Amino acid sequence: MYMNLKLKIKFIIMFLIIVLVIPFSCVFAEGDNSSSASYDISIFKDDQKLSLPKNVGSYWFTVPKGFDIGDDCYVQLHFTFSNTLISTRSNITMLINDYPVETQWTYDIQKATSGWWNVKFPTSKLKIDSINEIKFQSNQRSIEGDCADMDNPSNWVVFHKDSKLHITVNKYPDAILSNFNLIYYDNFLKNNVLSTDFILPKNIDDNCKAALLKTSSSIGKVSTDKDNIEYGVFKEDDTATGKNKVFVGLRSAFANINNFFNPEDNKLSKDEGYLSIRQQSGNVYNTLVTGESKAGLNKAVDFMSDNSLLKQVAGDSIKINSNLKYTPSIKPINTSGVYKFSDFGYSDVNLQGAFHQKLDMSFIQPKGIQSQKGSYIDLKFKHSKVLDSDRSAMTVYINGMAVNSAKLTVANAEDGILKINIPESALNLPEIKVSIECYNYLGKIDCSKDYYDSAWTVINSDSKLCLLSKETSIQPTLQKFPFFYTNYSDKDTQVAIGMWNTSNLFNLKIASILATRIGQNTGEVFNWELLGKDGELTDKQKNMNMIFLGTYDDVKIPESIKKQLAIVPSKSGNLDIKKEVNLIPEILKNKVLFQVIRSPWDTSKRVYVILCDNNISSLQLLESTLSNRNILLKLDGQVAVVDTDKKIQTINIKETGSVKVTKTLWEQIKYAEFKTHIPWWILLIILIGIIFGIVMIIYLRRSKNEFKKKSETLKRQEGFFYEDIEEDEESKNNKDRLE
Repeated sequence: MYMNLKLKIKFIIMFLIIVLVIPFSCVFAEGDNSSSASYDISIFKDDQKLSLPKNVGSYWFTVPKGFDIGDDCYVQLHFTFSNTLISTRSNITMLINDYPVETQWTYDIQKATSGWWNVKFPTSKLKIDSINEIKFQSNQRSIEGDCADMDNPSNWVVFHKDSKLHITVNKYPDAILSNFNLIYYDNFLKNNVLSTDFILPKNIDDNCKAALLKTSSSIGKVSTDKDNIEYGVFKEDDTATGKNKVFVGLRSAFANINNFFNPEDNKLSKDEGYLSIRQQSGNVYNTLVTGESKAGLNKAVDFMSDNSLLKQVAGDSIKINSNLKYTPSIKPINTSGVYKFSDFGYSDVNLQGAFHQKLDMSFIQPKGIQSQKGSYIDLKFKHSKVLDSDRSAMTVYINGMAVNSAKLTVANAEDGILKINIPESALNLPEIKVSIECYNYLGKIDCSKDYYDSAWTVINSDSKLCLLSKETSIQPTLQKFPFFYTNYSDKDTQVAIGMWNTSNLFNLKIASILATRIGQNTGEVFNWELLGKDGELTDKQKNMNMIFLGTYDDVKIPESIKKQLAIVPSKSGNLDIKKEVNLIPEILKNKVLFQVIRSPWDTSKRVYVILCDNNISSLQLLESTLSNRNILLKLDGQVAVVDTDKKIQTINIKETGSVKVTKTLWEQIKYAEFKTHIPWWILLIILIGIIFGIVMIIYLRRSKNEFKKKSETLKRQEGFFYEDIEEDEESKNNKDRLE
């Protein structure tokens, strides 16, 4: 009896352990940061074709603070090569941060693993909170002899895009704010995708929506290389799982989530902002962007949008009292039209190494002002004096077309200048693409060496780009969609957005994706204003860039913008399509329509209109189109239509005449200064002098007339009649003629 009772007690105790202890251990294990996991990460976006005697293919990534990588890590390189390669002259080396890990003969790898090379690497060589490089160097020869393989099409190796990096994670990054972008958006474990769920309050006001969009554009600013976006927007009571989350809203909406607030942070002052990051489980994190008031929330968003400040926060939370309004670097238009490469963000570039070297650059025509014939580039360069003058050369391409070349001789080794006239066809486009190809030839050399120290050409950042203004505006296109001109005034980073239902979570998700794309394409953070339901614009909003997003049956677009659109919904519910557009409403069914025009109020501002049918499949097509950069890169013209197969039809609509550039008063003053070669303050003095002179002339004439009237009045008082006065005047005039 006693034994049975003892057994029963033991059984009850064991049951309680199973029921109570194990579930709690599972709960805590969910937030455990030390559980190991494995990841396979693609290291090349596209196949890498290598055709020189010595080639390099690289993969860069950053390891955040607190990240612990296990020993079971390796790289799997998939490659193919030409059968003409010489087995004893062709090999591949893998390096980590320039530390050699392994070298193998190309043919030996092929025989052993059919072109799949597995290389384990020492994780001790990785750098924390810094950029790491995994480099594959291929030495390959098909023909014996010094440099016999230069420009040999049969001398090739291809590194394939299914090559991968295998990583075992012992511990995920520390949940600190300086790690935020590395955890969320520059996370090499997630490769080429920006993935986030935004959590908003139950009641979403316009300030919260604007905060969401500004945060999204700041994500794009620091993540310019990511092609795909996977966003979700939810309310606090309907949250998704499995993704990193960013909570955006007033503190009162998230007060019940105590995990976000440290004990000392439970109370915020009225206009105080607050940021906090927590690890939910494994590689999933939650971040709170909040404030006690709208002013506090805006401070938190502004702080979050400045990555240089965020990287300095070593803790998991911070209170913000300072006003940190993001201001872009303003670079006023140079009225002379002469710019340096450095004005566009370029520094000196060293094209080092023997044989073929290439540099690609692009220049946005400031504020979309078209340049005229005679615009040119003065390319300043210098190069190694040991280059062979007979074989070394430089060629410049504009928009893919060769425009000028020069030999690299001893005469231009120190201060070479090459003038390139810009073709008129390139001046009609917002972006001028320049490629510089150099052939650094040293003679017959050992091609297994790179000769960085002796074969080089430097492109000087003081090179000049002269854009002779035509005072007309370039017609905007959908290239580089979405894109706005920035850096010319503080109004350039303001966007007014109109949506068919600003409280709809799907609409906010689409707008967030757009905001991120704008940040990626411009490198700036944007402030947002949401238009009212009637779509009407205030005077302030008319000076902004604009986006109208909606379905054909309920989008609200101001009449001034409708008049310029090629396709616009009518009041009757149909589509009004201009004659020059070869489309009918039936063709647009279940497709997404993109349009761009210049703003009717400011020629430097753009208006994008994005429309689709009001059904689930069309809305999903809109989301998938905006989420895939490879599709957006194909947009062109003033009108583009995307169908369900992601095929794109572009339509160019030529303007009937040139459009004069809208200028501010200050721009007009600076233009007058440029034309007259007189400083603006001297022009102002001259203008004041002219005005003063005119006023004095008017004053003297009035004084003379008043004196004459007083004289006539006195004569009348002395008894002279009006006829006598006229006779005296006539006699005086006759006398003046005789004299």
